[in-house]
Amino acid sequence: MAETVRLYYLFRGLSSALLFKTFLVFYYLEGGLNFAQIGILHSMFAATVILLEVPTGIWADRWGRGRVMGYGALAMAFAALGYTFLDSFWGFACLEFLLAFGLTMTSGADSAFLYDALKRAGQEDQYADLEGKAGFAKHVGMATSALAGGFLAEHDLTLLFPASAVVVFLAYVAIRRMDRSLPSEQVHVFPGSPLRLREAVGQLETHKGIWWTTFYSALIFLFIRSSDTLLQPVLRANGFSYWKIGVAAAVSAMAAAVASRHTAALMRRFTERALLWALPAVLIASYGLFATGTGWVLALLFFTHVSVQGVYSPFTKTLLNRAIARSTLRATLLSLESAVKRMVVALMMPVIGLVVDRWGLSAGILSCVAAAMVAGLALLLTAPGRYDAVAVPTPTPVPNGEGAAGDLPMANPACASGRPFSAPSK
Repeated sequence: MAETVRLYYLFRGLSSALLFKTFLVFYYLEGGLNFAQIGILHSMFAATVILLEVPTGIWADRWGRGRVMGYGALAMAFAALGYTFLDSFWGFACLEFLLAFGLTMTSGADSAFLYDALKRAGQEDQYADLEGKAGFAKHVGMATSALAGGFLAEHDLTLLFPASAVVVFLAYVAIRRMDRSLPSEQVHVFPGSPLRLREAVGQLETHKGIWWTTFYSALIFLFIRSSDTLLQPVLRANGFSYWKIGVAAAVSAMAAAVASRHTAALMRRFTERALLWALPAVLIASYGLFATGTGWVLALLFFTHVSVQGVYSPFTKTLLNRAIARSTLRATLLSLESAVKRMVVALMMPVIGLVVDRWGLSAGILSCVAAAMVAGLALLLTAPGRYDAVAVPTPTPVPNGEGAAGDLPMANPACASGRPFSAPSK
């Protein structure tokens, strides 16, 4: 088990180390694209995820998470290499599709792989801590790639792509070894994909804790995805060279790594309700101020914005995994969550791109903030445990013997702390 966890960390770090990620917007702009076209590419990426996220989650549940994750790493490596040869809008669209396809085979499956490995070992209570450490590895990979990418970009932006391909291929090597290190992982035999998807959608619709957390995750994710397009150009316009942007991204990613590593401790120290609303509040505030800041203030706001993102993934994945009782649906439901948040990006990014082209970067950033504030208010008004008494569910028997997933026990009277997402007392 220890070797599996170490290799899992290695895979998360290497698969996240896309050296071109911080600088892709500049490559697109230098290639003659405007922000509206870049927004359309983001929508194509998101649409691919929406279409393929659930099928690849089902494949992972059916044929093995490690195997599918390995294929995803290979697809991302080939996509990264493809940027060396293609330089047109439609060429970029094909590469965004391949990159998104690879991502869908790793997202959801990776979290499900770790959670079920711990569950089989009777150690699922360690998931939040280990997922936080995995997030640390992910952000260390992002920090290292941003730093190295900044110096490569100063010389030639095109060097970023073959370098990224090599690193992500190493992630494939790690996942293949990890898959072999856990021979007890079960490959589930179950009815076909349409029935499986129908069961997963049924869980999403009927259990408020699952669907509410999914839409909450989408709100946070909008900032993460849009920042790749909007924030770096603001830094560049304020005199930051590529290597300085790389350093700023690397330092911010390291802060995110530390935050991710200590997410479990934060969840123990503060109520989960406090963390739940602190994350979007800080992101919205830092994002909004970024539209009017200059000089070193921008670097500070960028640092704040990116570092807070470190808590996002282990925190929301813990909430969502805890709400899913049926292991055979876990990767599918996590893939549904990813599809929903990508749908938000697909709808918003072309609109934000048009706003930027017409009124400038600051207007695009503020339009994103306005949309997030409306979404945040809607989530606040519908939060389980705030206006609805959500009881702790009683598992219902199903044919394979697993309990059905239930709502997050946010209004459980046994939780004296009032923590909205705390697990029920045993």
